[in-house]
Amino acid sequence: MENERWCWIKGYEGRYKISDYGKIESYMKRCQYYWKQDKIGKLITPNKDSNGYYQISLRLNNSVKTNKIARLVSQAFIPNPLNKPQVNHKNGVKTNNHYSNLEWVTNSENILHAYKVLGNGGGAGRGESHYAAKLTWEQVKEIRKLYKKGIIIKLLGNKYEVSNTNIRQIVNNKTWRHKDGLSSFRG
Repeated sequence: MENERWCWIKGYEGRYKISDYGKIESYMKRCQYYWKQDKIGKLITPNKDSNGYYQISLRLNNSVKTNKIARLVSQAFIPNPLNKPQVNHKNGVKTNNHYSNLEWVTNSENILHAYKVLGNGGGAGRGESHYAAKLTWEQVKEIRKLYKKGIIIKLLGNKYEVSNTNIRQIVNNKTWRHKDGLSSFRG
């Protein structure tokens, strides 16, 4: 890429380079029984962890360490004078590891970013956007209305194909609060 900058990964000098776009080059070559240094860099394809972040495994002295690409880019290209411990993706896109999309943050700043920018408390989403949601906000309002009219929890659970515990939590406003933090259901 145009104007792409490269530097050695700290602690892996002479073995791995990283670009400000999050690409990794290996200068190690696998021989039959051991690894040896190679003069030509070869791009390594990262994989995604269970949360959708790109990661890479780096080898040093017969040990392998898995590293998040965002953290490696930040360590190489973003100053951290306040020694903040976490890396945040400014636009919320976990796979965009360009240095301009990354910033050092505290845990509190990271959580606040999740609420303000992403609209959730850590990536899982809330309400209908939660990965495990089986109901819509409209269905939840309907369940509360029907319960107030005297329909029992077991029948509501059967109708909406969710557990009785789920229905109980919905009608008691323990779950499915409106995104402003209030139940705000008035019947």
